Amino acid sequence: MGIIGRHWRGETGYWLGVLGCTLLVPALVALTALFAVGSLAVDHAPRTRMIENLIAVVLVELVVVWQLVGTWRGSAASRPPHRGFIARWFARLLALGVGAVGVLVLATLPSGLAQLQALANGTDPIGRGGYRVTVEGSTLVYTGYFAWPALSAIETVLAGAPQVRTVVLNSPGGIVPMGYRFADIVKARGLDTLVNTECSSACTYVFLAGKRRVLQGRGQLGFHAVANVFGADTTATTSAQRRSEAALAAYGLPAEFIARVSSTPASSLWHPTPDELRRAGVVTDVLR
Repeated sequence: MGIIGRHWRGETGYWLGVLGCTLLVPALVALTALFAVGSLAVDHAPRTRMIENLIAVVLVELVVVWQLVGTWRGSAASRPPHRGFIARWFARLLALGVGAVGVLVLATLPSGLAQLQALANGTDPIGRGGYRVTVEGSTLVYTGYFAWPALSAIETVLAGAPQVRTVVLNSPGGIVPMGYRFADIVKARGLDTLVNTECSSACTYVFLAGKRRVLQGRGQLGFHAVANVFGADTTATTSAQRRSEAALAAYGLPAEFIARVSSTPASSLWHPTPDELRRAGVVTDVLR
């Protein structure tokens, strides 16, 4: 911990300051923050992710300011051992470059928070697609896209309808982490699931959580790999895909079935036949 104060006062050695405090420490902090908010937190709720992003950016900016001030002080002409002009300004320009990266990181924060706020409020494209949660006797019917605000609607409806025993799913999918949480609710309550139209993408995790899983009439299930909604953050995309595969494996699906799901581009859908779904243990009953 002593090096933090020494560098801030400009008292670290030249190469330790330049290579360690100006380059290595900011890089490690930035990569750790990126991994935490991009991979470890990929399934967290939007408002939780907003807090995590704020903490990560504040931490990165503190380190950027620390390295810049310390390097600037340590490279002053009056600082022993009085290094030459080139050495001093090399260190300073390097610190300024790291500072510029910090400014770029800070500049991305407002748009990132705005996107997360839209997810939380349901004003993102998926949320605007609409959803409906209704109860018909002992059946909860979910229709539409999987948007984050739907979770509170589901919990509220179920709290007032303890008689519900089956969840009917009519959805093209939506936000995968929301699907995981919906699935947890279904599993915790020991509910059955039924599809008589379409249940695709994120919806399939909820279907798989059913105690009894019924495919009825012309109902079909659609599977594909996790969509890349993380831009250039390939680490987050890979983490989300592994999370998806782990979720499918937890339901006892065969490795070859999971591999087929993961190899299906997010821009398309794989609709297994009823026999394929039976063999894989995806459905327990097929009703015609």
